[in-house]
Amino acid sequence: ASPDLAASILAARSFSRMIEFLQHSEIDKAKWNRCVARSLSPSVFADFGMLSLASPDWCALVSGDYQAVMPLIARRKWGISYLCTPTFFSCGGIFTDTPVDDKLLRAFLERIPRRFKRADLLLNENCPDIAQRTLRSYRLALAQPFEVLAHNFSENCRRNVKSAEKQNLTFSLSGEISEIINLFRRNRGASLSLRDGDYALLESCARYAQEQDWLEICSVSNSEGKLLAGAFMLRDYDKIRFWFSGRNSEQAASKSMFFLISNYLKMRSGASLIFDFNGSMNENIARFYRGFGAEVVEIPYIQIYKLPLENIIRQIFKNK
Repeated sequence: ASPDLAASILAARSFSRMIEFLQHSEIDKAKWNRCVARSLSPSVFADFGMLSLASPDWCALVSGDYQAVMPLIARRKWGISYLCTPTFFSCGGIFTDTPVDDKLLRAFLERIPRRFKRADLLLNENCPDIAQRTLRSYRLALAQPFEVLAHNFSENCRRNVKSAEKQNLTFSLSGEISEIINLFRRNRGASLSLRDGDYALLESCARYAQEQDWLEICSVSNSEGKLLAGAFMLRDYDKIRFWFSGRNSEQAASKSMFFLISNYLKMRSGASLIFDFNGSMNENIARFYRGFGAEVVEIPYIQIYKLPLENIIRQIFKNK
């Protein structure tokens, strides 16, 4: 190892002594939520209640008197304990009111218990990209009139919005959580490897978010009242996340999702908020997001292996 890398590792190990690993029962809920709320990159995905839905036994790394915190969601497969970012959770990592540098991030990672043989962790934009691996999100500032937002739509996007406006569609701030999830499952979800438990978690988290007044449900129906598209818009501090959506693939010609997003942006335009399309590594979906004038944001992502049989472990989790 180079002298600089060796010094960085030693510094991380020294700093990590100030970081405690806490079991779920040891975490102070009030202090935890205060730390997340005052952090530079706060998120409802780090809310104590939301994490408890993802895993009743979630644990954490905590620095000092909750100056910095990092949630850890544990799973087990084939006798191997590992850490992950729950399905439908858009971020994780360290939450603190100061910028997270390489030293702090490495110190937290050093404190992950060795019984966890793998970690797949999506971080947040306040964390450095030490692994040179990121996932993409797409964001749009809403603090301008809709006419300005619409001017930045791509030609293809404007054409599809105009086409949808001729279809006698109805946009509304209403809809049933389970109905929109089922719409997705019957269509795009049919080709994905999501499990019943993943959808159950999504529904539980959506209902919790609704109770906290974080969730808006949008829907588009045709002249006969048939649901063509629906979406969960999640208020996440200074962001509104396009968290989850479903669309009737048989009615693709109606351009219902273009209609839904255009109408929602029109309704929320002028607000001092960021509309986060919530990212996708699928180029077709990414092109759809960019069409509304959204700009790419890179979110750090790290993978850690702690067993010598790394290739075997990679294969196991590739097929999970």
